[in-house]
Amino acid sequence: MEKDERQVAEWYNTLSGSYDELYGREQSSKHKTILEFLGNRRFRVLLDIGCGTGSFLERANEICDQSVGIDLSASMLRIAKKRGIPNADFILASSSSLPFKDESSDCTVSISTVKAEPNLPGFIADVERVARGEYLLAMTLFQQPGTIDAVSMPDVVLSTKISGRETLYFLRPAHRPGMANDSALSLRGL
Repeated sequence: MEKDERQVAEWYNTLSGSYDELYGREQSSKHKTILEFLGNRRFRVLLDIGCGTGSFLERANEICDQSVGIDLSASMLRIAKKRGIPNADFILASSSSLPFKDESSDCTVSISTVKAEPNLPGFIADVERVARGEYLLAMTLFQQPGTIDAVSMPDVVLSTKISGRETLYFLRPAHRPGMANDSALSLRGL
């Protein structure tokens, strides 16, 4: 782990006991938006990068056969495991190097984890590496105004601004032939 990642892990280890109380409402709104977009889709394996206390995986349990959450914080993962989510596994790992084999997931979610920084293309490439089939990535991206736009992201299906610094993107990895953007896809209620 890089020094910055250690600091992040320590911060979330300290914050873990009160995280849901402090940020639960904000995160729940993001979860609801993602689940509405996913609609009736069903996934064999859903990855949650930066899963925190597991609240998204708990809500998404009915749309996937297997789910895997990764996080830098061991304390957050202990809380996630206590939720007792059926068919969910949790791994202490970094989003900078996903510990999954190629083509192992058909949906990845990353909420409030990714920043518009130089390592963003590497993160997207790693997500593409683990992608299979009718794959979808739902991620929020923290960014300063003007740092990135949808044109530089691979196959944006839809994006919506969540706040002045965070945008929710639904992406289909660029390497998936024959997966054109579906203009009929929309977020209900936005």
